[in-house]
Amino acid sequence: MVFRIGISTGHAMVGNVGTSDLFNYTAIGDVVNLAQRLQAAANPGQILLYKGTYDFVADQVRATHSPRWWSKAARSRLKCTSSRG
Repeated sequence: MVFRIGISTGHAMVGNVGTSDLFNYTAIGDVVNLAQRLQAAANPGQILLYKGTYDFVADQVRATHSPRWWSKAARSRLKCTSSRG
């Protein structure tokens, strides 16, 4: 089985969301959307980390800098790093 992983850090709303008929545990926020977009852009077996996230774990992770990645949501090019899982 091959996975694609996107990792970002920041504030998000996490918890049970919904009505009494449909109640789900979920995470909502820009940081969640960014992580999903990184995951979708990753190649099979690749982990993409947002640059801000990588800065937190740089001394514990082996990664290479990826070309800047365009995010429609952020309307800008984002720096990210890549690692193999």
